[in-house]
Amino acid sequence: MLTGLTKLQLCNNLIEKIENLEVLVNLEELDLSFNYIERIENLDTLTNLEVLTLFQNRIKVLENMKCLSNLTVFSIGNNFITDQSNVLYLRTFAKLKSLNMAGNPICEEDNFVKYIIAYLPNLVYYEYRMVTKAEKETAREMFLSSLIKLEREEQEALGIEIVRRKEEEEEFRNANAFVEYIGGNHLFSALFDKDTDCKTLMEMGDNVIDLYNEYKKNFIEVASELVTFGLAQLELRKAEIARFEKYIGQAKKGAFEQSRTIVEDFIEQKNSLFEQISEVLSKEVEDDEVANEVSLRLQVLNEAFRDLCHRTWTILMRKELNLFEGSDEVNGTYERCLTELVNQFIEGCQAQFTQLRQLQGVFNESLTDAANKFFTNYTVSTATGQPNMFSNISKELANQMMQDKEALVNALSTSHDYHLLVIDQREDKLVTKVRGWLSNLVENLIGSEISRHRNTIMEINYFLDIQKSELQELLTTPVGLHLLPKEIQDALQM
Repeated sequence: MLTGLTKLQLCNNLIEKIENLEVLVNLEELDLSFNYIERIENLDTLTNLEVLTLFQNRIKVLENMKCLSNLTVFSIGNNFITDQSNVLYLRTFAKLKSLNMAGNPICEEDNFVKYIIAYLPNLVYYEYRMVTKAEKETAREMFLSSLIKLEREEQEALGIEIVRRKEEEEEFRNANAFVEYIGGNHLFSALFDKDTDCKTLMEMGDNVIDLYNEYKKNFIEVASELVTFGLAQLELRKAEIARFEKYIGQAKKGAFEQSRTIVEDFIEQKNSLFEQISEVLSKEVEDDEVANEVSLRLQVLNEAFRDLCHRTWTILMRKELNLFEGSDEVNGTYERCLTELVNQFIEGCQAQFTQLRQLQGVFNESLTDAANKFFTNYTVSTATGQPNMFSNISKELANQMMQDKEALVNALSTSHDYHLLVIDQREDKLVTKVRGWLSNLVENLIGSEISRHRNTIMEINYFLDIQKSELQELLTTPVGLHLLPKEIQDALQM
């Protein structure tokens, strides 16, 4: 894959569709001129693209380019663009400095070049010719009223977008604390979004609206306290995690340094033994006495090396086992501390949710009293021939809830149950998510430690097996084998 490619020219290739460019994430220049492309698409991953040339194609609409935030040069000449909205589409590209739209049907409109210059004030070049300051001033003056209106709309949209992004950032932070979409109007609005019965009951008069506003004020206050509590608990969990990671990191680093020292000492002793073995093997064996002496010496050195390997293996394995057992104990303590924090968080949140349910209960009682009074007044008014004082209420309220007391009671009960259900479901979601987070954290912690332990054991065994194979390679020369005792020869040749 050419993922490092920065420039690509595909002009004059009879291409009908833009595709298969997703992996070229580092692409800065793309030339697709003189093809048969009808639609701009599949450029979402090309976020580094600075130069895009689509000259002489069959494109009618500028679209699917939002991701090209670094676009500086854009050539879309000799295509089929007819609508001025395509020019407005390019206003979102703050870095666009050079544009070519010549040869499109839209260019035949009066003052089109001035329109381009006015609505794309950041352009430095149009049709590869520098745009002067005087041309910009003249063009802006020509379209001033519509420009002012557009800029005001864009400013309002920008303000809305800034607020939206801020809310998203807050909710992302809140999501880490498991209290997303609870504060502000989020949870409160969820109570009423699908509650058509309660919305209908809100038509019963200003006193009901006052009840609603009081309920909203108190509900949002408690919900905000819940979010604040959740964020504070998040910081406690983060602090506990940081302490654990620091402690376990230091322990593993210390164990690694000790093991490295042991291995370095092993290598030093191994090199000394190998030098002695090489020196012995280099001696000329002139008679049986010398041969016996050399054989005995090789046997001693062989045993010394094997003892060194066994001793090193024992030390490294003991240290690894101590680290594993110590980590297991620390992990257990860590799990208990986090479990305690999670339980503390859940208990605190449940207390807040209980307050929310109590507020809902108070609101329902007040709303029920108001509804009963309204029902009585409506019934009396209708019976005495004075229905005009209720002429502004909806048909749903008049024909359904005010004609039957049982229907009114059912509506109030259904609304109350639905509100409690929304609160209960959000509480259940919070508890489920935080417990799931804890479970996954502990499971991953245990799994990663077991995996590390196994890999370390394999690494120790592999390292020492390699050392033994080097000794075997050194000794399995014809001279070396001949000088070793038979049992050692057999062991080396197995």
